[in-house]
Amino acid sequence: MSVETAPLYTKACNGGAVSACHSLGLMYGNGVGTAQDTRRAFNLYKQACDAGYSFGCTDLGRAYADGSGVTKDERQATVLLQKACDEGSPRGCDYLGRMYETGRGVTKNEPRAAELYKKACDAEDKNGCENLKRLSSTHMRAAPSVPTTPVAGAVRLHGSRNRSA
Repeated sequence: MSVETAPLYTKACNGGAVSACHSLGLMYGNGVGTAQDTRRAFNLYKQACDAGYSFGCTDLGRAYADGSGVTKDERQATVLLQKACDEGSPRGCDYLGRMYETGRGVTKNEPRAAELYKKACDAEDKNGCENLKRLSSTHMRAAPSVPTTPVAGAVRLHGSRNRSA
């Protein structure tokens, strides 16, 4: 995106193209082709989300999660990220997974995070796949070990106990 792109996105957004509103929001949010203006980015994400554009809801949720252009509100972030995920934004699923994994705005729930990462990964979101792999490998390392030596008084495979005569 360049300086020349911003006026085109502005015109398209003003004409009702919600994807252009979202793209313009990204430009303002990142200071690419425009001066950085997180409040304006927030308003553009909100405009896109309110019109049903799931990717706008993703970035609106992220803005609430980070307090970028708006007062930080992690609960509102999770509501918006859930909406984005439900409406087909793989990135929304990935970010919502991060919220569940870390307990930001919701009760920490790693199995739910894994489900969300898988949903993102199934939609070919690279971050979702990486997060799913990382979370899965963390749990494999943290799994309780199984004893490899017999335990006194343990039941044998045939159902009988060791008995001394």
